[in-house]
Amino acid sequence: MVSTLPEGLDELRSRGIKLVSIQLGLDPALRATAPWLLGGVKSTSYAVNMAAEAEAKRRGADDAVFLGSGDVVLEGPVTNVWWRLDDVLYTPALELGILAGVTRATLVEEAAAAGYEVREAELPLEHMAGAEEAFTSSSVREVMPVVELDGRAVGAGAPGPAAQELQKALRRAATR
Repeated sequence: MVSTLPEGLDELRSRGIKLVSIQLGLDPALRATAPWLLGGVKSTSYAVNMAAEAEAKRRGADDAVFLGSGDVVLEGPVTNVWWRLDDVLYTPALELGILAGVTRATLVEEAAAAGYEVREAELPLEHMAGAEEAFTSSSVREVMPVVELDGRAVGAGAPGPAAQELQKALRRAATR
């Protein structure tokens, strides 16, 4: 499928987005092993994802991040989620049943060249909330800095260096 990109992505990227957490209430292990939940499948109904985006807007945010039981960070409605502490980038592990995004895979590869170690793990929201910076990734939105999570600033409350460096790396990778 080919279509035009939504307007305003560069403006959002320059200011950063606000996220709210939305509890799915599922055990991450169940989500990863229950085939009827279709975790990581992109070709089924987006109803829950669109409802989550609408709830985020209702709560004054730009997007959402899904949580499993125990407040484990999973993914956004149409994005993968990342955060940085020092030179380590954290992102939820694929074993949690999240979508193995093409952009996510590219960023995992590009991170080392940018000087970052990537740790894929099962981590709680409080770990992400205490990050120096956070961002989301998707094929349409590319790398999108997160400046607020559940009404509180992430890091300095401004787009951080990893998001900016990886956005450039993603664009370079697209031209190769």
